[in-house]
Amino acid sequence: MTSRSYRPSVRANQHRLPSWARIPPVQRSPFSSISTKCEGVCPRTSVGTSNDPITAIQAASARHEELTALREEAESLSEALATRKLVERAKGLLMERESLTEREAFGRLRRASQVSGRPMRVVAEALIATFQDA
Repeated sequence: MTSRSYRPSVRANQHRLPSWARIPPVQRSPFSSISTKCEGVCPRTSVGTSNDPITAIQAASARHEELTALREEAESLSEALATRKLVERAKGLLMERESLTEREAFGRLRRASQVSGRPMRVVAEALIATFQDA
């Protein structure tokens, strides 16, 4: 796979890279003119080819902020989904036990939440716990 002229340790030393970080040479498929590996374009280095450390730090900082925002959004969506599941379950229990329509059951949950001053998730959890004990 590696050609004779390609010496990983020599090239890695020339570029002050550890030998495990070397990029193998481009190899062509014997069956077509299409290359089997990327031709010197690495997805990680295509963003910023500058060797300026300040540019690299700014790019890393921007990626970190983006990743943090995405994690917060994912956590928020996960929490909203869990709340919705609890509310739907509590609504189902009210509909079954009290013979209410879906709208009436949701209205009761909403009213209980407003009167108690607690989030609908807390009211739904309390209702589920109460009906499970009974």
